[in-house]
Amino acid sequence: MNIKIQKTLIILAVAALALSTGCPNSAELNSPQNSENGILTINMGDPNETRTILPKNANIQCNYFSLVLTALGKRVERDWSGSTVSIELSPGSWDLTLIGYSDANRQNIMVNGSVNGIVVSSGQTTSTTVQLQPVMVFNQTGYFIWNINYPADVTSASMVITPLNTSNGSPQQTINFTGGDSKNNSSSPLTLNTGYYKVTFSMTGGERPIGRVDYMHIYENLESYFSYDFIYGLQHSNSIEMVLINPGTYTRGSNNSDDYGASPPHQVTLTKGFYMGKYEVTQEQYQAVTGVNPSSFSSSPASGEVQQRRPVEQVTWYDAVEFCNKLSEQEGLTPAYTITGRSPSSGYPIIGATVTINWNANGYRLPTEAEWEHSCRAGTTTAYNTGETITDNTGWNSNNSGSRTHEVGLKSTNAWGLYDMHGNVMEWCWDWYGSYGSAAQTDPRGATSGAYRVVRGGSWNYYEQALRSASRIDYSPNYGSSALGFRVVRP
Repeated sequence: MNIKIQKTLIILAVAALALSTGCPNSAELNSPQNSENGILTINMGDPNETRTILPKNANIQCNYFSLVLTALGKRVERDWSGSTVSIELSPGSWDLTLIGYSDANRQNIMVNGSVNGIVVSSGQTTSTTVQLQPVMVFNQTGYFIWNINYPADVTSASMVITPLNTSNGSPQQTINFTGGDSKNNSSSPLTLNTGYYKVTFSMTGGERPIGRVDYMHIYENLESYFSYDFIYGLQHSNSIEMVLINPGTYTRGSNNSDDYGASPPHQVTLTKGFYMGKYEVTQEQYQAVTGVNPSSFSSSPASGEVQQRRPVEQVTWYDAVEFCNKLSEQEGLTPAYTITGRSPSSGYPIIGATVTINWNANGYRLPTEAEWEHSCRAGTTTAYNTGETITDNTGWNSNNSGSRTHEVGLKSTNAWGLYDMHGNVMEWCWDWYGSYGSAAQTDPRGATSGAYRVVRGGSWNYYEQALRSASRIDYSPNYGSSALGFRVVRP
């Protein structure tokens, strides 16, 4: 029987600590039995937090682990189940590999992780944490099941399945549908070679063309699911998936010294709802609209991550607003911005222009700073939308990013369904940067003029303070950085 994979976050369910070799467990290893040795404590982290996508938002139980430690002329291997283990080792520099399996025979590798150069010292305890990533076994087959609902007035639709790793031997396939209805192949799954795939769904007829681009992993003997309900106005042809943000009143800012530039706190009321991008704009989305990908991190994603779904960065504020206009034009919407005096007149990056906004336009735009913080907080009043203190799952920052950006959507959403509001890349806002006042404000749109635009959210290379919900930073609109991207909103 096939193991079914649903699009829900993977939880690595780990049992109580046990070493199958009879080596003392962590409770017994308060000090080395041989005084010349040291103790290495290895953490998988909180087993109740998400570790990886396998495939994107999959639920697989990885209950079986093998731990391998190597040093010059030495090798220690253990079977391990648990979230923490302590091992007595001789002094030296050790390399660690942790492999996770879905079966007790340890034949189906699902995840692995490694840490190199761990220094173990005589009579001392050293700690390290292993981050796990999915492992793909190629040259095997798995199964693809879709369940798609779209409006009844759609006359035809298609789904193009494109392999992203060319070595897996699968050709691009196109599945055509006719008539608006629910399309489901659960009774006859499509067999595909194991690998990474891009799924492009589009439709014609009806109110207006809409569609979606997504990605999936096909694993050996597993069923991967693609399930979406398409609604006019929410799914768009360049995969800008939107979340409805309702109007409301909240306290913006803070008197906490860790919240940069956020004093004094004051009441803000937003009288109109809007749609906000569920994710930061990705490299694929940006290139599809502009024809270029300026990102510094344009290759070598973290293991198991999809390069095209990393956030675009190295975009100036001017680049971001032009992207909004181009995307609006492609979707038949009224652009929000009028851009004149563009410098350079063509090409990127744009380092200067005069930009005005039509607030009544129905096209895409950058969020105001007030809209951004309202959306980030999602009803919370704490330092982060995950609580008063940062956790590994709050967002990508200098402590957990590995000095690079990551595929969007790998951390948990906030309460309103938005990903990466804390970390990964900073996000441009519409507003000129200016000081706050203490008076209550309704639908604020920032200072009337200035030299710098507001940036929010923190990034992969910032410390945790910069990720706080109230923290604000200012950059020149002609500035680009490998830590700076954006997301979009529209009415």
